[in-house]
Amino acid sequence: MKTRILGGILMAAAIAASAAPLNERDAALADIGAAIARGEQDKLAAAFTAGFDAGLTLDQAKEVVGQLYAYCGFPRALNAATTLMKVESQRVAETQGEEGGASRPGEPQRQPFTLGEKALEIGTTNQTELCGGPVKGPLFDFHPQLDAYLKAHLFGDIFARDVLDWRTRELVTVAALAARPETEPQMKAHVGIANRNGVTPEQTDAIVARVRRPADPAALPKDWSPIPVGAFNAAYAQYFTGRSYLHPLTTSQVPAFGVTFEPGCRNNWHVHHAETGGGQILVCTAGRGYYQEWGKPAVEMTPGVAVNIPAGVKHWHGAAPDSWFQHIALEVPGTGGRNEWLEPVDDAAYTAAIRPPAIVYFTHDISPAGLEKAYKALGRPLEGRKVAVKISTGEAGNTHYLKPELIGPLVRSLQGDIVECNTAYGGSRQETPKHRQTIEDHGFNAIAKVVIMDEFDQIEIPCPAGSTHLKQDLIGAAFTNYTGFVVLNHFKGHMMGGFGGALKNLSIGVASTAGKARIHSAGKTDDAGKVWGDLPPQKDFIESMAEAAGAVVNYMGDRAVYISVMNNLSIDCDCDAHPHPPEMADVGILASLDPVALDKACVDLVYASDPKTSASLRERMETRLGPHILDHAEALGYGARAYRLVSLDGTEPPSTKRVD
Repeated sequence: MKTRILGGILMAAAIAASAAPLNERDAALADIGAAIARGEQDKLAAAFTAGFDAGLTLDQAKEVVGQLYAYCGFPRALNAATTLMKVESQRVAETQGEEGGASRPGEPQRQPFTLGEKALEIGTTNQTELCGGPVKGPLFDFHPQLDAYLKAHLFGDIFARDVLDWRTRELVTVAALAARPETEPQMKAHVGIANRNGVTPEQTDAIVARVRRPADPAALPKDWSPIPVGAFNAAYAQYFTGRSYLHPLTTSQVPAFGVTFEPGCRNNWHVHHAETGGGQILVCTAGRGYYQEWGKPAVEMTPGVAVNIPAGVKHWHGAAPDSWFQHIALEVPGTGGRNEWLEPVDDAAYTAAIRPPAIVYFTHDISPAGLEKAYKALGRPLEGRKVAVKISTGEAGNTHYLKPELIGPLVRSLQGDIVECNTAYGGSRQETPKHRQTIEDHGFNAIAKVVIMDEFDQIEIPCPAGSTHLKQDLIGAAFTNYTGFVVLNHFKGHMMGGFGGALKNLSIGVASTAGKARIHSAGKTDDAGKVWGDLPPQKDFIESMAEAAGAVVNYMGDRAVYISVMNNLSIDCDCDAHPHPPEMADVGILASLDPVALDKACVDLVYASDPKTSASLRERMETRLGPHILDHAEALGYGARAYRLVSLDGTEPPSTKRVD
């Protein structure tokens, strides 16, 4: 089977998956977009040069200018083209006499308009695919002329050109819009589009941070705080992400300082040490920020909120991403006091820490009505989209999988297709004909069309920035035919993963046969015939599942819901033809918009159950390092373990407190 990178949507996925948020080419493209938007020709010339040095071609640079005329206007685009012409002339002159230096034809330039009457049709299709659904609204009803221009010219004439892939077009567009404060609403919209098309959330965050001007404290209202902002905190700048300002209030008796953080600024993890006494007290005086101790949830700080920090406690504090923040720092008297500065709070950890706890809905009612109730509680309707319902249809001989009579009404109401991929182990589902027979035998053809997503092709999508084992996830190509997703999981144990829930369904479940081999080998091979004889350390496999799941979560964006059914709680997976009989009692149905929180809640409910009946499942999860998938997923930034359990039964939710 051939493998392809996801066409116009994710053509440059290899670039997106680099370990650093932005590689040299992406950074140069962001600088080009910002300089064009601001009309800064000197900076634009330097950015074009950096782009060429990083592999950008002349024709691609021209296409960037053409792309951004639609977002920045003709005058700025014409000025940018003039600058590009000067940079190219200088480069040609400097390389005269070098081999290949005097001629840089690149690709033949396309004619600007080749679609004619088809532009509106093609543009509408492109816009729908880029955005994940039809783009409608009262603004376009009010001004249909702009709607036609967007569809026919921007998404037709411009986006249909293949000099740049869609990922690159969205990257430079986000940079251009982020560079000008008046286009904030459009920038936020294009961040979402970019995240759907191969630019990871970490990369869009890095682009915005790179191109935006430093926040100006002089722009704060005069009555923002009674404490002056103070001077730039240069002496401690190396221990801060972003800019902070310091105003000494008093240095006698109890030293006190006013500390002001620009939006998103935070200090590194650090510890206040002391032989006796010591520590620090923070009192918020203005804005909004956070304080977090190591291993504990972040605490929101608003005016009047105080926190006491004992000596010896590892912690950080800083501003919310959208607000300035100021606190008074009071040094608690003690002896032998000193500060130990530790690692920065990186973007993924910061985002995970300040994200409000996800809501996980719960019902004891394991029935079609309970399943529908859980779906509707999420408030993310998928009706009207082309919906994929990802389940495990179960190995031949297994009887624990989610039954058609349970899931059928929900699948039918969404007019969804059930989707699966072939397996990587020998069994009834490794080859499509046998897989289809098992699907028929288990009754799923009676409730919906069933699509084996890797039957004909497979594609690569980028794993989250920070992934350590996988750069690309290899999934069934038919997955990209859908615009809405129900990730419907049977939570239970798993021979290799410890437990199978949402993250396992997203990773192993959506991966093609070769993709499954890639995950199981932690990136060493795509050959399902070789993987089982050379398995990696267990920790590497668990982390690879988290990375592959993140690729799928980031691709789906806000077009997915996650539902888990905790019944038939065997220590073995539905992929086992002869599973161990369940020992635990059925628990219920859980649903969330955060797959990490959903799996964490399911794990917690196992530990909150009778230790006699849950002992085998606990042991299975622990001996396979199963819960580590939650740690790694949270570190990658696409979900968080913190959650709030909400009952749909009109009663208090079940306790998630561990019982030993």
